[in-house]
Amino acid sequence: NLQKIDKKVIKRSTFKTVFIVLLSIIGSIVVIFTLLFVIGLFLLSNNNDSKPITNKSLSTQKNIEIGTRNNPVPLGSNHTIKVKQYNALTGFGDNTFELSIRMNKVIRGENALAIIKEWNEYNSDPEVDHEYMLVEVTIEVLNASSNEPASININTFSLVSENGVKYNPLYIFDMKDDIYKELYEGASHTGWAVFNVKLNDNPLIDIAGTWFSMNEL
Repeated sequence: NLQKIDKKVIKRSTFKTVFIVLLSIIGSIVVIFTLLFVIGLFLLSNNNDSKPITNKSLSTQKNIEIGTRNNPVPLGSNHTIKVKQYNALTGFGDNTFELSIRMNKVIRGENALAIIKEWNEYNSDPEVDHEYMLVEVTIEVLNASSNEPASININTFSLVSENGVKYNPLYIFDMKDDIYKELYEGASHTGWAVFNVKLNDNPLIDIAGTWFSMNEL
């Protein structure tokens, strides 16, 4: 009888041990699958964060208006604008011109002063706490509403400081290769515009409501 009881106890103990082992294995499998699931979610999340810009995002960027005071045309970039000027025949400002404009380069400080003095040694030094700024500009008349020329003059360019203050026009004697010309349809000209700016100021140029930066992108 004792042997029979021992065999029953051993069987029960063995069954219990096997059952516990099976539970441990199942538990381990569940833990492993859970970890794999969590790792998969983590990798998927990182992959989504590193996706390239979508077409929708590119479209939104393209719709940003260029030529405003907050987003001026960069130095070295062509930009097309339309301007109206006085018509000598009608007496109204109904001459419309389509102009392609590019600010090519900027020269400031001592280098600008040397060029201005080379034009005429009697040209004065800049004001106190100011410096000369030369801007090389290219303008092309793409279309004209009449047979009259577009008048590019000292008042075509409005120089505005970082703080929004408009600088006064500057007159320089004996300018060489200046931008101030009469241009008919199809004509193109490159020349200098001259300004007197405060030291360390980062001004913008306003031409008929279109703003141009003196800095590259």
